[in-house]
Amino acid sequence: MNKKVCIKITGLHAMENVDDDENIEVINIGSYYKRNGKHYVKYEELTDSNGMINDNILKISDKEIELITKGCTGTHMVFTMGQKNTTYYSTPFGGINMAIDTYDLNVSEKEDSISADIRYGLEMNLDYVAECAVHIEIESLS
Repeated sequence: MNKKVCIKITGLHAMENVDDDENIEVINIGSYYKRNGKHYVKYEELTDSNGMINDNILKISDKEIELITKGCTGTHMVFTMGQKNTTYYSTPFGGINMAIDTYDLNVSEKEDSISADIRYGLEMNLDYVAECAVHIEIESLS
């Protein structure tokens, strides 16, 4: 896989007591490297709220995916198959305690791409808020 990559993250958040599901799609260019059997992808993401930039790192292995975000918002989300992981989500408006209950995680690797699918339940401040599905596609750029 080349060092320069395209990262595409798509997802669906089915919120309880809300008629419309929330779809997300993020496409960015970043850098890739592999160390000790784990894939690392670094990229910047423009925030919607104030035009600030967050620095993101994706760490991908067969059994776990981590997303570390630093900037105007910050979090360290860990998706581990069959586990509920808690984290703190920092925003300009205050913090939120989150729990991520991962019940499906599939990672596939090809010569020039990596794809991952994650299905999880999301809690915020001890309340269940959404059923989530995220697809991550990372492709080499020439």
